[in-house]
Amino acid sequence: MSNETVTKLAAITDAAQFERIATSVLRAAKPSLYANLSHQGVNTDGKTVKAPLDNVGWIHANDGAMLVAGAHTTAARKDLEGKWLHVPSTVKPRKRGGQPTQPAGDLVKAIEEIKKLREQYAGLKATLALTCNREEPAELRVKAEALAQANDVTLDVWSASRLAQFLDTHPDGQAIRFKYLGIEPTRLSMQELLRIGRKSLASRPAVTDEGALVDRHLADLSGHTLLSGASGMGKTTICLDALSTALQRNQPGIVLEDQTVMRAATIEEALDIELRRYSPYLEPHSGTRALELCSEMQPLVVVVEDINRSENTERLLNKLASWALQKVSGAQGARWRLVCPVWPRFLAAIEKKDEVNKAGIVHVVGLYTEEEACEAVKRRSALLARPMDDLAASALAQALGNDPLLIGLHDPRTSAPSQDVIAQYAADELERAALKTSLTTTDFEDAVRALGLQMLERRIFQPTWRDVQTWLGESVQLAALRALLASGRLLRLSKSSRGEVLEARHDRVLYHLLADAVGQQLATEIDATYLSDPYFAEIVGMAAATRRLPLERLRWIMDGSPLVACYALKHAVANSSDYVATAANAIEQWVKLEEHRGDIFFSRRNLGLAVLAEIDSQVVTKLTSHFTDGDMRQPYFEARFRNGDVSAGFKWLTEYPFDTSIPGRQELVDHVRHKYGRGLMKAVGAALETPGLPNQQRRGALLLAGYIADPALASSIREAWRLTAEERDLEAFLWAAARVCGDEAEATLGPVCDAWEALPDTQDEFGRSKRNSLAAHGIAWKFRDHVPKSALPYFVERAKRSEALRWPITFMLKGVDDPVAVQHEVEYLAHRRREAGEGGIIDHFLKDEWRRLFEERGQRMSIESKQRLLSISADHRNDEHLRKQAFSLWEVSVGLDDVNVARAINRDDVRYDDAVWARTRRQDLTVVSQLLEKIEEKPSYWWQAGRYIWTEELTEALGKTVKEVAGSNATERESKGGWIVPELILRLDPATGESLLMPVWNEIRHIPEFLQVALCIATPKLVELVRAAVADAPQPRALFKHFSFTAGIRIQRRDGIARLQQLQVIQPYFQLLSESDLFSLWETCNKRGWLDYAREHLEPVLRGLDSDLTRRVLGRTMIDFSDLESDLSKGVIWNAYHWLEVKMRVGAKREDLIAALFDWLKEKKSLFALKIVGSVLSEDGTRFEFAQLKVAVSDILDADEILNLVQFNIFRRTLS
Repeated sequence: MSNETVTKLAAITDAAQFERIATSVLRAAKPSLYANLSHQGVNTDGKTVKAPLDNVGWIHANDGAMLVAGAHTTAARKDLEGKWLHVPSTVKPRKRGGQPTQPAGDLVKAIEEIKKLREQYAGLKATLALTCNREEPAELRVKAEALAQANDVTLDVWSASRLAQFLDTHPDGQAIRFKYLGIEPTRLSMQELLRIGRKSLASRPAVTDEGALVDRHLADLSGHTLLSGASGMGKTTICLDALSTALQRNQPGIVLEDQTVMRAATIEEALDIELRRYSPYLEPHSGTRALELCSEMQPLVVVVEDINRSENTERLLNKLASWALQKVSGAQGARWRLVCPVWPRFLAAIEKKDEVNKAGIVHVVGLYTEEEACEAVKRRSALLARPMDDLAASALAQALGNDPLLIGLHDPRTSAPSQDVIAQYAADELERAALKTSLTTTDFEDAVRALGLQMLERRIFQPTWRDVQTWLGESVQLAALRALLASGRLLRLSKSSRGEVLEARHDRVLYHLLADAVGQQLATEIDATYLSDPYFAEIVGMAAATRRLPLERLRWIMDGSPLVACYALKHAVANSSDYVATAANAIEQWVKLEEHRGDIFFSRRNLGLAVLAEIDSQVVTKLTSHFTDGDMRQPYFEARFRNGDVSAGFKWLTEYPFDTSIPGRQELVDHVRHKYGRGLMKAVGAALETPGLPNQQRRGALLLAGYIADPALASSIREAWRLTAEERDLEAFLWAAARVCGDEAEATLGPVCDAWEALPDTQDEFGRSKRNSLAAHGIAWKFRDHVPKSALPYFVERAKRSEALRWPITFMLKGVDDPVAVQHEVEYLAHRRREAGEGGIIDHFLKDEWRRLFEERGQRMSIESKQRLLSISADHRNDEHLRKQAFSLWEVSVGLDDVNVARAINRDDVRYDDAVWARTRRQDLTVVSQLLEKIEEKPSYWWQAGRYIWTEELTEALGKTVKEVAGSNATERESKGGWIVPELILRLDPATGESLLMPVWNEIRHIPEFLQVALCIATPKLVELVRAAVADAPQPRALFKHFSFTAGIRIQRRDGIARLQQLQVIQPYFQLLSESDLFSLWETCNKRGWLDYAREHLEPVLRGLDSDLTRRVLGRTMIDFSDLESDLSKGVIWNAYHWLEVKMRVGAKREDLIAALFDWLKEKKSLFALKIVGSVLSEDGTRFEFAQLKVAVSDILDADEILNLVQFNIFRRTLS
């Protein structure tokens, strides 16, 4: 307890301020008792007012109601007795007929009020909290307790020392202390986390005026989200708006800087860095604490600053994806949600593509819809006092291409063409700045160009203001930039860990300014090194198109940066420029050169195709025809399909297995459909009805029909079915028929289901049959994301009348968010329950799927589906099995009004147990009394509720359970909750955990789980008791059996070993742990960044075991080259791509790895060894490391071609 806090409390003379502090402490210290206290003693102006009681609240429990009240005083110690206990009737007035001047004491008044209420509410219980900013005299405390007891009132006294103890030692107390007393917190609380989140958001300047924001009608971004979209689609605005919305509803969140992500090894470390930047006195490991404070119901929203202009976007993206995919220590996975804007071209660099796609992490945002664009134009015009009607707004939106950025920048008061909006916006801002200063527009143009050239030449896209001052000195240019920054409309300063960072209003605005600077330089010279730097290809391409750079000069730049011409073409097409022919000619000439058609140039050709795939122009179709057969992959097919080649669309959809989710696939189909309309439909229909169409083409046509999902294609699907009687691709037909059937489900889908039912049900060695497997994966996953609404009634009806398809269809529809589908699910589960009978076991796979979707993807069930389930559960005409199953599935997915619904369910309702569970999972503190009853009934089950909710009452009840478990034999312990009690104790703070174990230590000291819990709590007293218990144990090793499980390592929703101190107290017992447990600790060290500790203390113990596992795993921690040697001997590059990442993950230092890698190359002295090393660096190398590579290969002949490739790969990816 801090003397400073006690002193500051005692110094408070403002009664209203003390009341606010005391009330906040009561609510935070005992939420189950005081959470709903009202505050009658202070008015809206913050002044105290006369009231019988300062605070009043009601608690409704099963054993009756309780009045909870509070009274607060700042009276001096000598005056406390009168303030609490004075009885006016015992005082004789000085004047005859007069009244006593001192009012009744707080306790006396409270008792009188309680007596009045008891006349109306017989047996009313009452608790009164008396708070003061002094220490009450002992004799006063005795008198007060006696008076309260005599009147059946529970007295709860909070003197200055008790208030200060809570304010100083409890995280919530420290947040209150900071708010009212200004003392910085050292322990993280939810309130402090929310405060930091708001500061973090406030430090980011608003990208878009709030009044201009349009609801994009995107899917709920409550799961991990990589928001993919081209520059200017509103990604950053959407991400920051998601954070703002979360904070407004008191859900925690924070913004991470890209530099923070780069520095951190784990999400916990990244959070720790950012949290302590805003609250510098927080204790270490506050990042871990932040995740502990959050839950799957209220996860931490983590917005990562736009990484697209970072020095190494691909490395950051892979790190973020890896963090998001982690499932070990599920507390981390379920307790935070990543939200990060990313450009589509970087998605190809994700190493764990399949896992990312399966998890549904990538969400795509594109142009506005026509309705959104019209609304955005109207909002923008209204802000500029130029309101538009729907017709005018729609016309302008169409002219601006429904582009969010162009609409946001366009000034309806001007007549600038759509392609000139950004240029016009920049010019207007420069002119506006000139009008406010003595500088000219030319001065501002020169200043911005000078800044741009410095950024390019120095390879710094995010300079600090100090950088800019150093570059430009005290000049007219610097003065001009200061004036621009003052308005913040074109350029602005944002705060970061590096200081004030200069940034443009938007990426596309920045690229325009940089391209303008490059264009000026292109007019005079062409030997600047940055012009051929692949990292700047888009900027240089824009400048080339704008300046109409001659073909021969464009080709010269392409020698080092071939993508420049592709970006020049993109810019020329977007601006309807006649430079299209020049750029296309340059691309064609480059592609046709024989030296560019080999494997060594494949990545450069593929990246060029990726740019072409973003362009709408028939010239793209011609250009792609010049690429090699080996280039016919995803970007190639996308580019051609986008521009009308339907057969390319068929190949595009069949390049990957059907169960592989490709981000942006539906969006591209929608774009092509919008562009070509009925022409696309006719082409797909014609292909489907073509006799003898090759199988792959027909499969592609069926898949495309499914994505188009237009009933007009149903007849073509039926004809295709008729034409392919011999070889039918059932998976593709099922997908297409379900998506296009419309009102003709029986005719279109029926024959396909007949064939499905006819498939053999014979199981293979893995228990799979063709019938059950057909739709169990790819189809099921696709229907989850693309709900076949028209087909659902038919599927349900078919499942009911066909025993052979009942299970396959039910399994296929798991996780499909539609009232028809969820009703079928619960009807199936109810049927299974009836068959199983009481005590029987049924498979909960359907509920598990919804739980997984929520925990891993943040996907919530729609209001419509939840309402259908609730209606079924409330309908008394349904039997109890159906009602219970419906409500149980309703409970799995969280909705906004769930708590109120669950509270309304009475004890005699068959849904009551699930309602109590629902309230518990949603952390409804009013459920505690009912929960305690359930724990009494069945502790082994209901103590699981402690994973979601906790109060003092539960701590007290857990103490009783601990005593019962301690006094039971091994057989009885599990039924009393012994299996989960250790986990619950570890969820509490160390002091509370110790207090629960100490009274029963003699009984539990040799019970392995409890001894291990004591060790994990790691207080000095428990550490010493464990030492003594192990010393006198007959079989010490048995005490540490299954240690990883008890400690929560690799257990979902458990934090495991979260503090290095815990490892240090476990260290003396390493020799008693199993090899598996030791490796669990070693992996924990790697995950949490405790690499030095693992190397010094754990690895020697593991090596001493000399097992095959130890040799295999720990062999990887040394800088060995077995993976690279394997590639070298086989003549294939397979292991090299992730070599650096794998070695660093197990503790090797990067600088040591790079040095050893170059030594290995010097030893091998072969071109293939150089290719291997080049592959390593291409994935994750830096420019500095490339410079080192050039020195290392000085003795290898003919290395230039490989070096050029490696240089391109590294320089395109990073500036570092």
